Amino acid sequence: MSLSSTAPWMISLAASLLGAGLVWYGAQFLQRLLRLSHASARFWLGAWLCAVLPPLLALLLPVKATPLQELASALPVALDSGTGVLLPVQLPALAATESLMAWLTPLLLTVYIAGAMLALVRWALASRRLWVLLRGSHALQTVQLPGPQSRYAVEGLRQEGIAVRTVKGSGTPFALCMPRPQIILPTASLTLPDRTLRLVIGHEAAHLQRRDPQRAALMRLVGALYWFNPFVRRIAARMQLAAELQCDARALAEGGAANDGRLLAHAYVQTLRCATAVQPASALTHRDFGGHQVRLQHMLQGDGGRRPGIISILLMFALGSACTVGLATVQAAAVAGPTSLTLPLPIASVTLVEATPLPPSFFMPLSNARVTSVFGHVSDFRQNAHHGTDFAARRGTAVLAPADGTVIAATHAYPDGANYGTVVVIDHGAGWQSLFAHLQDFAVQPGQRVRRGDPIARSGNTGRTTGPHLHMELLRNGTRVDPQDWLQ
Repeated sequence: MSLSSTAPWMISLAASLLGAGLVWYGAQFLQRLLRLSHASARFWLGAWLCAVLPPLLALLLPVKATPLQELASALPVALDSGTGVLLPVQLPALAATESLMAWLTPLLLTVYIAGAMLALVRWALASRRLWVLLRGSHALQTVQLPGPQSRYAVEGLRQEGIAVRTVKGSGTPFALCMPRPQIILPTASLTLPDRTLRLVIGHEAAHLQRRDPQRAALMRLVGALYWFNPFVRRIAARMQLAAELQCDARALAEGGAANDGRLLAHAYVQTLRCATAVQPASALTHRDFGGHQVRLQHMLQGDGGRRPGIISILLMFALGSACTVGLATVQAAAVAGPTSLTLPLPIASVTLVEATPLPPSFFMPLSNARVTSVFGHVSDFRQNAHHGTDFAARRGTAVLAPADGTVIAATHAYPDGANYGTVVVIDHGAGWQSLFAHLQDFAVQPGQRVRRGDPIARSGNTGRTTGPHLHMELLRNGTRVDPQDWLQ
């Protein structure tokens, strides 16, 4: 499993925390600023979509990440090994990154999948408990109802194809859409006054009319994928609170009596007192004290807030678009990596190519440069022609950058080039690279920008040498050229 294949998912999941947090606090700010009603279900549904969709949309945007294998081929092939064989090379830093991701990425994915599976298992267990509860339920008999108003409500639901069933014990009434639309009433709720029970039944019927069980089930499923994100859960709870408030309003509007709000509030408090732990698997309940307080306030005093208008919709759309673009930018930057690693760097070749126009101006890498071995030289020490120029230099002599460029290698173990010892490679752009070998140490790091004359290393005697000196190679479009032809 490679970094390029899994990084977009991991980055998007991590960035969704920031995006969902921004949506959560932004939606609360907009609600207070525009004085929107707490029952604005569409507003909070839009906020929930803004929290969960941007990470998924960001994954669909085209992001081209350079594979590690392509980056590894950016270095000149080590030719001064005495064999003359062209060998593939791999940048040690990138190899270390690949090794790190080889165990880190599966670990993170395992943690994420385990969390998602745990959330789904909890949902499955809740569904099983609910199924056991439904198996023990019975069809509601008309004689069990306390009066004519509740009987009229139940008969109307049956004509619409909605079943009303009872279960033993106390708890909160709830509505289900599977396996068919039905309302479950605990036997304790049948002791409520006739008009109050009609309001309770009307509230649950409003949930079925609004298709809240289906919507809640979908949000629960998506919430399992975002199990690590507390902001998604908070927004979902606010969405459910808004749905409950709208169902309360529908039930009170159908009742029409002046004291219906007080009756419904009294029934709500009574059911909270005797609520059980068994909840419908499709419900996203709000368990915070603030949510209960808001519901009671709306029952007793009504809803004085504004409904979302075009301004609210536009602001929510702008917030969602900003999150999508922001997450896509973070994903692209993190996956594609630094620009210094994605330069079109050449692979060494023995094929001659045409000269590149306007080459950089290269200066001597030493303040006092004296050539001791020229390009193409062959001796008993070398089995092949010399691929660079050697300069006399004592140990510790400062090596200077011959031209502006970006360091693409600074290592004590050059890939497949043990004879080189400690090496620094600079990419100067336009197809030009310079390589310095047998160094004592270096003062730069891969990805660092250097300017002409900056100290990059100190000469030494590492690798296969006959004594302290500086070995320099110059490449043009992947082909080694004589450095003395270009040094000034």
